Amino acid sequence: MKSAAASDSYLVTPQWLSQHLPDNDLIILDASMKKVIGIEPLEYDEPAFIPGSFDIDLETDLADTSSSLPHAWPAHSQVVSVLQRLGITTESKVVIYDNQGIYGAPRAWWMLRWAGLDQVFILNGGLPAWQGTGLPVTRILSIPQTTSDLSYLRPDPGYLVSREQVSDNLSSSGLSVTE
Repeated sequence: MKSAAASDSYLVTPQWLSQHLPDNDLIILDASMKKVIGIEPLEYDEPAFIPGSFDIDLETDLADTSSSLPHAWPAHSQVVSVLQRLGITTESKVVIYDNQGIYGAPRAWWMLRWAGLDQVFILNGGLPAWQGTGLPVTRILSIPQTTSDLSYLRPDPGYLVSREQVSDNLSSSGLSVTE
């Protein structure tokens, strides 16, 4: 998929996604957030989704809801459970978008990569780019019809570091800390 999508990028274009909508191994996830902070949110008169999209909720599906902190990192088993409910397999090609362009999709991408999936991509420009090219939208999200077994999936340690690792490396030139 990488070569078809855009060389070594984890971004796909609306045109690429439109051409691959019929693919049986394609899973499209809407990672739009209900509350947008830090930017002036795009607002829609009515619900709009890319046809065939499933909802993945960053507030509940991909957050530790038992934590007092917002958007706390979830347990691996929680993420795997969500992926199984959505029918995602290791052969699936997962494309994530959100309704703000690029807002919640990168976080979902990061979590799915950490969870152990390799074929995860972000729709470059999200729903606004999709609509900007005149591609169709639907007012209803799809409901998964199958489940999968990903119990063997293991987290990729390269996508997450501990507080201790960050603290230990603050004075080192080995790692960079960004927000």
